[in-house]
Amino acid sequence: MHPRILDAQLRSLKRAAEHVDVRVLLPLVTCAGDVERIRALSHGKLAVGAMVETPDAVDKIGEIAAAADFISIGTNDLFAAVTGRDRASSLSLDARALRMIERVIEVTHAHGRKVSVCGEMAGDPRGARILVGLGVDAISVTTARFAKVKLSLREVSMDHCRGIAREALLQPVAATA
Repeated sequence: MHPRILDAQLRSLKRAAEHVDVRVLLPLVTCAGDVERIRALSHGKLAVGAMVETPDAVDKIGEIAAAADFISIGTNDLFAAVTGRDRASSLSLDARALRMIERVIEVTHAHGRKVSVCGEMAGDPRGARILVGLGVDAISVTTARFAKVKLSLREVSMDHCRGIAREALLQPVAATA
């Protein structure tokens, strides 16, 4: 919407990338073209990642993962879109959205890319275990929840995480009012 502002931001990021590792994460990516546009504007000098936050983006994950350098899954918006609930409402571990996360991870890894997750699910001990069990490469957790999630993950094996992920994927979908 504001090309001059975007150009100024990309110029600044390219300058910073000459001295430190800089990665750009694009929110609400809908297709590979979103990533390709920013890559072209940055003249290929920045790692460009895509935030997958909608069922439509999940449907296009193959093309998005092929274009992006990395993928991040935004669980708040994805679960809200799937369940019809407000993104700020209580944490949901809806199996439909979990299957979408599983698909994003599998397809992205098939493209040789890493997958991270941000959102309330990553900050919940059970949610973090499910994400690890599904195969995410990294989770983003608020400082306030970091210790609890870290301790929760230290207490279990990878096999345990895979087991609770399988169970979560098989949960029946709750009816919405």
